[in-house]
Amino acid sequence: MIKIDKETLQDIQSKYPYIKRHDINQTINDVHPNGMPTSIELHEGKRDTTSYCTLKRICFNAKGNRVDEEIQIIRNDNSLHTFEEFKLDTLQDELELLQIRADRFASEEQMHKIKMFRYYWLGLLDRFPPMLDVRYLIPTESTTDDDNLYYELRSRDQEKKFHKKFNELMELAKTLDKERRQPIGCPPLKTIKTWNKQIYLLVKKYKDKYWGHDWVDSELMNICKYLALRYKINKEWKHPKQILNSYSQANIRPSQLNQD
Repeated sequence: MIKIDKETLQDIQSKYPYIKRHDINQTINDVHPNGMPTSIELHEGKRDTTSYCTLKRICFNAKGNRVDEEIQIIRNDNSLHTFEEFKLDTLQDELELLQIRADRFASEEQMHKIKMFRYYWLGLLDRFPPMLDVRYLIPTESTTDDDNLYYELRSRDQEKKFHKKFNELMELAKTLDKERRQPIGCPPLKTIKTWNKQIYLLVKKYKDKYWGHDWVDSELMNICKYLALRYKINKEWKHPKQILNSYSQANIRPSQLNQD
């Protein structure tokens, strides 16, 4: 997750002289909404075992800068006090709601998988449209003996809905990794760019510049995966297949690719 630098290792060894670099495991405690860990715990052994020992906790703000104390992100039933105002415009918004409900219903393993998914797609989930349809995790009617929807948040019906959405997330994780994960070694994705011209011109620009590079691996789809995460095209985030199709259609008409 993070590189154990010489200074961190020396700090740990000043308290635990027997610890070697390969003895140190890492666990994310929680994540900011963008997927950045609020803290990473460096430890020996595995959780819930007698060999477990916390060595050091490193805390981060949402930008990834180290801070002295962990920033607490409150995610519980009270986080949904105004249901109507909960924004669900991106997959990142949906994951925030899912994690709030996970605080009530998830096992430790399920919660860990949600956090790791968000960390794996660090800073990128707000570039995807909603994909999980988690709106129904916010109740609109009671299935209990009490009409107060606050109690419905804890209902068996809501628990079933949560586990269904968690399973859908695990399937979505496989799909996204296969269809939309950026190629290893591609240029940085931190800065979002916009493109308001025809899509095939953007693909041609990057093909001319990067074809033959290792991260492209002679696969035009790798360029399209990169562009789908880097560029908001005509005010929308496009799927890599849409980008590839636009280029392929233009390629059928060679005159288009030769202009400009």
